[in-house]
Amino acid sequence: MLSFNGVRLAFADGVVLDQIDLEVRAGELVVLIGRSGCGKTTLLRLAAGTEQPSAGTLRNGFANASMVFQEPRLLPWADARDNAAFGLKARGDARAERHATAADILTRFGFSECDLGKRPAALSGGMQQRVAIARALAVAPDLVLMDEPFSALDVGLRQELQALVRREVERAGTAVLFVTHDLAEAVRLADRIVVLSPRPSRVVAEVSQAPASDPGDIYEAAAALMRRPEVAAALAAPLRPIRAAVTPSPMAEVAPAAGE
Repeated sequence: MLSFNGVRLAFADGVVLDQIDLEVRAGELVVLIGRSGCGKTTLLRLAAGTEQPSAGTLRNGFANASMVFQEPRLLPWADARDNAAFGLKARGDARAERHATAADILTRFGFSECDLGKRPAALSGGMQQRVAIARALAVAPDLVLMDEPFSALDVGLRQELQALVRREVERAGTAVLFVTHDLAEAVRLADRIVVLSPRPSRVVAEVSQAPASDPGDIYEAAAALMRRPEVAAALAAPLRPIRAAVTPSPMAEVAPAAGE
């Protein structure tokens, strides 16, 4: 289990996370949602061990974690199979073994034998992100950290990959901590939705649910969440006054004063 107890993280410019209490259990898909800049990715970095809390306790009982980023971050000179097998190579697995594992996952993800030999430049954005997910899953992690991995994809492809991730997680029993700013995506994916406030970020709501697949159910569940005042306050962007940009006319600058 991954657990945050009273975790606080501060940098020189202020407090980012404050009094975070959160648990991610084995086999559970937890979605973090909040406004851009609230500290969701920072919380993932804490879970990954690349940041340390300023206060509180963080315990990670998972033995093998991997991460999927917003961008695929593939090696441009390597083909899809070698990119998916990158973690296995780093671990020291034999070439034939790691290629077989990568090919098996990519085949489940819809890759043909021809696709396996393509370099990233020859793959669509959706295929590149499939390779990135395959790379994370190839090492058989017990925890996967996912940082808005579908934010750059169109709606149809995003939904396809959401279903793929949900299926693979259930198949392997992997725990997932998933970051998004899309409430519909959270409802589609999560066993539990955790809503974070703007900075300094705190947990303002936790909702356990059964992941939804029907579009009507998804939007009804998202609307029900937004009717909760604490969720609406955390997620709704603040209104800012619109100020018209006034550019002095060059003619006004040279116009003669009255009486000249």
